[in-house]
Amino acid sequence: MADTIAAFFDGLQRGGHNRYLEEVSGVIRFDVDGDDNATDRWFLEIKNGDVGVSREDREPDCVIRVDRALFGEIVAGRANMYAAWLRNRVVFEGNTRLARSFEFALPGPPGAHDPRQDRGRR
Repeated sequence: MADTIAAFFDGLQRGGHNRYLEEVSGVIRFDVDGDDNATDRWFLEIKNGDVGVSREDREPDCVIRVDRALFGEIVAGRANMYAAWLRNRVVFEGNTRLARSFEFALPGPPGAHDPRQDRGRR
């Protein structure tokens, strides 16, 4: 799961600008808890859609705390972060609006596609 998570954050870093986050600014700290009682921390900085990722400690506007296995499923599109939050399997602290905005950076379920691609098909 750690490789899946690292690949996800690497993809966000390489992606640079996310048009769905253009109205969003802030720093999200991810506390990803493992079975070994170790916590990996990732910092996602969003400035009007420009996205940067770091492992360097900084003051967050919100914290998302999640189990490593579940977060691996979320970033792979096999689990829904909002549903996990409703079940108290993901914890948001601080600016929950910023935390919810992060969902726009997550992939959809495997095999999902943009419904606009179906236009004209019958």
